[in-house]
Amino acid sequence: MYDIDSLCIFPTSLAVAKQGLYWQPIPHLVMNIATNVYFTLLVDCYNNKGELGRVEKPLQKMPYCCLGEFGGFKGLNLFAFFPKLALHPNWTTTFLIDKQQSVWVDGVFLLAFYAKLKGEDGLL
Repeated sequence: MYDIDSLCIFPTSLAVAKQGLYWQPIPHLVMNIATNVYFTLLVDCYNNKGELGRVEKPLQKMPYCCLGEFGGFKGLNLFAFFPKLALHPNWTTTFLIDKQQSVWVDGVFLLAFYAKLKGEDGLL
């Protein structure tokens, strides 16, 4: 018997949210990935000697933000990961700083969504 309580997909388009996305504009601690999800990404990273190499990094140790919950799929959240922000070996947080969050939300995320969708009642 198996207990499957997670689903992990790696979409290449925001079209995965065609039924809507209940957007979380402010990061909440409850939306953090607190346990090992057993997925890694091969990312560029500087080692302690300052040399650039590639390492496997667990998703929960990479900078990310929860964008929100999929419309029509209660409890299924959409996350954006930022592997290039973890280039430095001393990077210790998974949070985006305010400036990074602003650039991501205002300069990328909202522009992409509003280019195709119109929202009402918090549903984009």
